[in-house]
Amino acid sequence: MKKKFLLTLVLVLLCNIGAYAQMNGSIGVGGSFTTNYWNVKWNQDGKEILGNNLNIVDMRLQGPGFFTYMDFQYALFSMGLNFGGMYFINDDLQEVVNESAGGTLETLLRYISLSLYAKYPFSVEKLSFFPMAGFDWKIPTLYSERINGKTYTYDSGLWEEFSSFWLKLGLGTDISLSSNNYLRLMFLYGIGTNTKFYKDIIDFIEPSLHSGTINHGFDIKLAFGVYID
Repeated sequence: MKKKFLLTLVLVLLCNIGAYAQMNGSIGVGGSFTTNYWNVKWNQDGKEILGNNLNIVDMRLQGPGFFTYMDFQYALFSMGLNFGGMYFINDDLQEVVNESAGGTLETLLRYISLSLYAKYPFSVEKLSFFPMAGFDWKIPTLYSERINGKTYTYDSGLWEEFSSFWLKLGLGTDISLSSNNYLRLMFLYGIGTNTKFYKDIIDFIEPSLHSGTINHGFDIKLAFGVYID
């Protein structure tokens, strides 16, 4: 049911491109690099037990992606595909995980990103700047683990384990190349909901030792855009 809903959503968005072409604005395509962090905040009991290992279960999700967008001057819709490797920030814990797996464990999470932003453009000579704020919905499509040259792929239950909803703020700039096209650079910072995957990690240790968690991160995006009049 969820896969059918996602497919329907994508088809509806694609069908609107023709109508969008009749409006003023721009369309573009580009690449991105995303770094997300999941950090645990420990209470006093947790700090006393962990000592200098307060990042013991903190994780990083990092990797490249590509995206396309439609810009309506004061609003921007973007759809992309991202690939991220998941790692424990604490090297000692990552080593323990590798030993438990029987070799170096490499993980990959592939997900679709659907974003909608409000933006306020203003120009300085040939440069156009726009602060932006909006939402990003990350929809997982594949999770895999690679151990000693063997890859194990999982494609069921991903929605419940890894989907997340983000609030993002950022700044973008357009560099005009001609009257018809431009280069776009965007920097974004966001805070997302905790995934079930992260919640299970907390439940596996001692929940009473932590006072909160934060799922947050950065995006850098570079794109080539074309104006449509």
